[in-house]
Formats: sequence, structure tokens, C-alpha cells
Amino acid sequence: MVERQDQSVVGLGLTLAEGRAPLAEVQSVLVSHQTESWMADHRACCRCGAVLAHKDSRSIMMRTVFGKVEIASLRLWECSCGARRGEARRSVSPLSKAIAQRVSPELEYLQAKWAALLPFRQARVNIVAGRATFTDRTPRLYAYIHKQVPSAADRLDQFLHTSEVGPSERVTVISDDAGEFDRAMKCSELARGRLIDWFHIAIKF
Repeated sequence: MVERQDQSVVGLGLTLAEGRAPLAEVQSVLVSHQTESWMADHRACCRCGAVLAHKDSRSIMMRTVFGKVEIASLRLWECSCGARRGEARRSVSPLSKAIAQRVSPELEYLQAKWAALLPFRQARVNIVAGRATFTDRTPRLYAYIHKQVPSAADRLDQFLHTSEVGPSERVTVISDDAGEFDRAMKCSELARGRLIDWFHIAIKF
């Protein structure tokens, strides 16, 4: 319920903050219902139809026009029908793979529209971006705006965790000589090795 202390007609209607609060609550309930229904249809093996065993659950963050929404993402054990003899079963996160971008199309549109209206001096941001490749998985894109991330190292480790990279796996980063990413690497728990790409090595000579 929204209450006004004065009887002035100058500020008629809801403010943007007042309007976003109830919409954010409605969206949180809607997203939870949608993802639970989606997961109910994706818990069976695509080869034999057996229900996959539940391993654990992690949270993924979805950025929307009405704010961030935390979503429970189940991790399931892969079906034994597709495992090779002698190899340990891996876990899969169907929802995490389905929501790879973690940002709604409406928010992307508004951000692009807003940036197009700004002068270049104001719109310029420091973006860290890359492409992660795995020996047994589909490559994933990695990007963030440096000034909008409280900890670049935590952001990197979060990306690696959602990509199901374990503490015992070797992670080597090939990048330029940017100072921002250098600090992220030094504080990261998972990314321990770093190589400078050939282009920037050549520049140093």
C-alpha cells in the first residue's frame, strides 16, 4: 500500500521506485514458477528417459528491468547410460545452460538505447570480455563492466563455478596485459595460470 502524507496534487500517481517494488515481487514469484515448471520437464535423460538423480542446488542471478532475481538452479547427475566405463559421472545444470546470458532482452534493449543517447565521453566504459573453452563442454562467453563489479576476482570465480569448474581442475588464462584483469587473477581461487597473448607479447618487443 502506498500512502501520501500531504494532499498535494503535484506528485500524482506512483513514482518509479514505488512502481518497481511491487512489480519486482510479482516477477520474483513468476520467475520461480516458470523455472520450476521448466525443470520438471527437463529432469529426465534425453537418451533413455530415466529421471536424473538430484545432486545439489545453486543460485544463479538474473538481471532484469525490475532488478536482480535469484533463481534456484538444480544440479543433476548425468545418466549412467551415457557414461563411459571407468569414468566418473559428471553433474549437469540444465537451467544454468538454458539461461546463459543472465540478462533479460528488455534490459539489454534499454541499456543499448540509453547508451546510444549519451555522448561518447559518458558512454565509454571499461569492459572485460573473453571466451572460455573446455575440453568436454561447449565454450562460454565471459564479460562484465569493470566499474560495476565490486570484486573482479569474485566475478571470475563465480563464472567458473557456474561453468562447473572444480578446485582440482587446471585453469589457464590467456589475456592481454591489462591491469584490471591482472588483479582479478591474483585474487582468484580457481584461475591460477596466466599467459599474455602473442599480440601483446610482440608489442613489448
